[in-house]
Formats: sequence, structure tokens, C-alpha cells
Amino acid sequence: MQAAARQRATELAHWEPRLEEWRMLVPVIRAQTATPLLQIADLLSASTRSSGDVLGIVEVPRTNLPNLPHVLEERRRDLLRWIASIDTSGRASRLNVQTRVSHDVRQGIREAVYENGSNLVVVEWPGLTSRRPRLLAAVLEDLVSDPPANLALVRPDPDGSSGGHGVLVPVRGGTNAPLAVKLGAALAESREGLLTILHVVENRHHHRLRAAMSERFHELVDSIHYRRVEIRERSSDSAAATILEFSRAYQTTVLGAFAEQRNSSVLVQAAFARMVRHLRGTVILARRA
Repeated sequence: MQAAARQRATELAHWEPRLEEWRMLVPVIRAQTATPLLQIADLLSASTRSSGDVLGIVEVPRTNLPNLPHVLEERRRDLLRWIASIDTSGRASRLNVQTRVSHDVRQGIREAVYENGSNLVVVEWPGLTSRRPRLLAAVLEDLVSDPPANLALVRPDPDGSSGGHGVLVPVRGGTNAPLAVKLGAALAESREGLLTILHVVENRHHHRLRAAMSERFHELVDSIHYRRVEIRERSSDSAAATILEFSRAYQTTVLGAFAEQRNSSVLVQAAFARMVRHLRGTVILARRA
């Protein structure tokens, strides 16, 4: 118990909430998820006055590709069409279009991050229930195991609906919590909607650990510069069940990714996997670089 408490206290010590403008990179890997992915990126850029690039990568073999210019132009037209499909409600999108050629999509994304000075990568995440196409699986494993920048992994609403209202950010501690809160606040502000920050502490935790977690939680909440914030604190025998119950009323849920160890591609703690599978609406996992 004492060792676990010390480990949690160490995680809490890394909470460093601060405001920043993001320089985003949005790699589009699959056409069918381009529109919801770009909608999230556009909302993030609108509320934070950030900017970003939509990246289309043309993966080519190491041998010559005779029609490469035509393929690049077609890819660029696709990206422009997807951006144009976003309902920006009169806003001018801050997303630029960038295409590049690479022999390896994973390497192409990393090169774009470094060259553009990106500090947030917004990328598709199919969730825990969907089969991952081979390319997407390889890209996610590479990015998550060694993030070149902060990651916002977006699982679009599987029903394609807009049921529910507002943004829910469940916070239990950990190094990814500040990024999750900043992403949630940016999305809520862009929609002028309600941001609910839910703090769940399991009853099995020692009272000193619970007090330390509550103190850090309120420090994090105090850093938010958005007026429509609702704070909920709950003690529960099952944090996963409590989060799932709350999430049913919300359009978007933003969670800190699991970060037990470095160089791991695991995003969700085993105890919360069932809960994440059953989350409705759009789900975003936040992972700090």
C-alpha cells in the first residue's frame, strides 16, 4: 500500500497545467474517418487560436513511381475536399494542407512533426473493439510507444450521431491528466458547451492518498480559464463503472491514456478496458510526449 501511494504521489507531482497554443499535425490515414478527425482538429484550433497542418502521405515503393505527380495532386485534392466539408460555422479553418512522399508512413509522420515544430498530433484511433487495418495499427504502435509530440487519439462516434451534450473529462491522476483537461476545455469552449471534470477516487485508496489526489485535482481545476465548468467528485468502489455512468449524458469523453511505463503501446489500463469499449459518442485519449 505504501509503495503504491508513493508511486501515485510521484505521478501527481508531474501535473503541470499551463496554457499553450498548439501547432497541430493531423495525419489522415483512412478516408472514411477524415471528416470527423478534421472536425476535432478544427474545434481545437478555433478555441486556442492554434494552427496546424493536415498531412497526406503518399507511401511509395523504393523503386520509381512513374505517375507520382498525378498521385500527389489527387491526394491534395482529397485533403482539400475533406477540409471543405467541415462545418466551421463561419470560421476560417486554421488547417493548412501538406502532402509528402515517403517510403514509410510512420517515418513520414515523424519527419513532418520535427520539420513543422508540431507539439500536438491529432490522429485516428479505432478504439478497442474495431479491427485495425495493418497500416493504421503500425502507425499507432509507433506513435504511442515513443510519441514525437503530445497525442490526441480520436475515436469518432461509431453511430455518427451528435447525441448528448458537453464534454466529460474523468480525472484520476497520472501524467496525462493535464493534457486531457486542456483538450477537453478547448473542445467545450469551441462549442460554447459545458465542460464537466469528474474526479473519481476509489474507496480502497488510503485516506492520505485520497487527500493528496484531491488537492492536486483542485490545483488542476483552478488552472482552467473557461467559465462553463462543472466539477464533480465521487468516491466509488468502481471508478470504471462511475465514469461509464456519467459518460452517457455527454457527446465527447476525453481520457488520459494509461502510462504505466515508457516505450509501451498500451493505451488503456486492463481494469478500464471494458468501460472504454462501452463509451458512447466521441472518445479522445490524451498522451503526453
